[in-house]
Amino acid sequence: MICSQCGMENRPDARFCARCGAPLTAEGAEWASAPSPSSPRMSPAAEGPEPASWSPPYPGVQAAPAEPISVPRRFPILRVLSILYKVLGGIGAAITLLLTIGTCILFIAGSPGMEGLEQELGTPLPLVSGVIGGLILGLITLVSGGLAAMALYAAGEFIALLLALEENTRAIIASLR
Repeated sequence: MICSQCGMENRPDARFCARCGAPLTAEGAEWASAPSPSSPRMSPAAEGPEPASWSPPYPGVQAAPAEPISVPRRFPILRVLSILYKVLGGIGAAITLLLTIGTCILFIAGSPGMEGLEQELGTPLPLVSGVIGGLILGLITLVSGGLAAMALYAAGEFIALLLALEENTRAIIASLR
């Protein structure tokens, strides 16, 4: 069915134009409000969603343009800062993993410095050396370094989120003009 307002070709069973929303009328076509016995009507929920080309008729509102609206990207320094924070977060996570592994290996294998410290103090240091000490200090290193790395990465993501929010807001405002 062709729209008399804008000339767009619509589905044969369409009631309104998909482009401009004008009511479509066909000679001899009747829009029955009650279902006919030959073709039972299903409820709108059972029929499923309307095709993407259908748009509800709103007087005075034009259909959205086909091409996406692009807005210039602003705040290049903040974009670089966002990337920098993310990279520093990744580097911090890698360093944290290396320090954790090194701490565990150093304390579990035993270091000569720890044995000398125990001899100077004259008392054993059970939580500072050995397997338990290595695991405890490795866990402390992993948690503290992991939190710092996540905080850096999260700061970069937050800056990127704010930039995307600002850019999308400008795109919406430009589309409404």
